[in-house]
Amino acid sequence: MRLGRKEIIGFSRIKKGDVFAVVSTSGPVSKRDIKKSVSVFRKNGFELRLLSSVFKRDGYLAGSDEDRFFDLKDALLNEEYKAILFSRGGYGSMRLLSRLSTVKLLSPKPIFGFSDTTALHVFFNRLNWITFHSPNLNGFFNLSSYAKNLFFNIITGKVDFREIRYKAILKLYGGRAEGILIGGNLSMISALSGTRFDIDLRDKILFIEDIGEKPYRIDRMLTQLTLREDVRYLRGIVFGKFTDCGDGLVIKRILSEFSYKIKRPAIYGIDVGHIKNNMILSLGTNYLLHADKKLLIPLERVFL
Repeated sequence: MRLGRKEIIGFSRIKKGDVFAVVSTSGPVSKRDIKKSVSVFRKNGFELRLLSSVFKRDGYLAGSDEDRFFDLKDALLNEEYKAILFSRGGYGSMRLLSRLSTVKLLSPKPIFGFSDTTALHVFFNRLNWITFHSPNLNGFFNLSSYAKNLFFNIITGKVDFREIRYKAILKLYGGRAEGILIGGNLSMISALSGTRFDIDLRDKILFIEDIGEKPYRIDRMLTQLTLREDVRYLRGIVFGKFTDCGDGLVIKRILSEFSYKIKRPAIYGIDVGHIKNNMILSLGTNYLLHADKKLLIPLERVFL
């Protein structure tokens, strides 16, 4: 039985010549990396509109909150933009959530990004929007050929999400589960905990990845999840890659202990996260988690 929306609201496939709005809601970017990545999109036939926040800098943020929110609102409401791509992660997206909650949003629009963008994924997924955990613009030029090709093939409808198999390295806890996939960066999920923008775990499969966190911090954030009231309703968990997080064996042990505590189907190591082979992943859609086969399988077509 599929839980959540009775009927998926998909997107029209993105066509060559369509315009992406590029927004910086988090940290400042490298102009060199952005220019290299813009060329990748242009070679594939897509236009990018770099909004004014992209090259701004206000300390560790890409411009003031007002600057970044103005561009985000424009990207969401301007019908010229067929999709939104975030320039990079870092920190800053959650500073915009209170402002964003006052905006009267129109039809859902595809948004692409990851890391700090998790705050926006959580916000829009709670509104039943489908969003896309995908590479940010700044690292696009440095992706594997497979990850780049998969991104463009998915958004143009050449590849159906239902054809993809996300293969894990390790089964942490056996079983099968079906539910709507949500999540993203563990640190951001933890930062939102207890706020009115908190993630909702009920009847969901939770995806998690992270970078640069010490093992004890990962343990602390996962322990926080075990103490949540709604974790009892979680259907399964999928761990992506944990990059630069210390001893890999220690990380696997922490993830395994967490999985046994919540007693839900769980797998570790799909190719999603702060890596070159960062595969696009739809959030807010139904998946089958087959832990014994170490597979995460999309069940719904998204670009129609």
